[in-house]
Amino acid sequence: MLTRVFTGADLCAGWVVVQENTYRYSVQQEGLLRVRAVWAEYLATEVQW
Repeated sequence: MLTRVFTGADLCAGWVVVQENTYRYSVQQEGLLRVRAVWAEYLATEVQW
């Protein structure tokens, strides 16, 4: 993940694209930690703690 953050590899607008049009995720920390994921551009999840 750190390599992706520093080089920008596989990143698209803050999302890590694992497989195009199949799976992507985003991790943000603004006070709370938030993880978002999208599968097949159909199912989305968001968890924060």
